[in-house]
Order: sequence, then structure tokens, then C-alpha cells
Amino acid sequence: MVSHGYFLVNKKPTKIPSFGLKKGDILEFRPQKTQKTILQNLKPLLKKQNPPGWLKLDAEKMEGKVIGEPNLEESAPPAEIPTIFEFYSR
Repeated sequence: MVSHGYFLVNKKPTKIPSFGLKKGDILEFRPQKTQKTILQNLKPLLKKQNPPGWLKLDAEKMEGKVIGEPNLEESAPPAEIPTIFEFYSR
């Protein structure tokens, strides 16, 4: 969806999937894209979501604001990071 131009970051369009967000950035859908079938049922789903602590989600506006930085404990990776470093340091 990013490469198809669905998103605005700080009111500017972006098509870069690896775009780096920083504290204070606002991510939202382009208004003309919200009429697409794929996004029609998104608003009720967003209302049920529990966003991470570094993201403020406004389900009614269908936008998010970065209010902090993610930390390792919050992201709960599915692997032990020290074990990965140990494996690849051989």
C-alpha cells in the first residue's frame, strides 16, 4: 500500500516503503484513497486496536502520530537477540 501512494507523512505523499518516521510525524491515508474498497472496513478495526506506547492512534481520523521511539522490550521480537549475535560472530 505504501508503494501505491496510499499514505501521507506530515501531509506529504510518500511511496517509499522504508521511509523512516521520527517523533512528531503524523501518518495518515490520502483522502482519495479512503474511498477504496480495501479501506472501507478499516475504521472499526482500528477502534479495536491497542497501539504500541510510541504511537498515538486516532481511529476516527484514521491517522497515527509518532509520540516516542519503539524499544526492544515493547516490540517483543520472536527470537533472543544475543543468541543471534553469538551465532553470527563465529
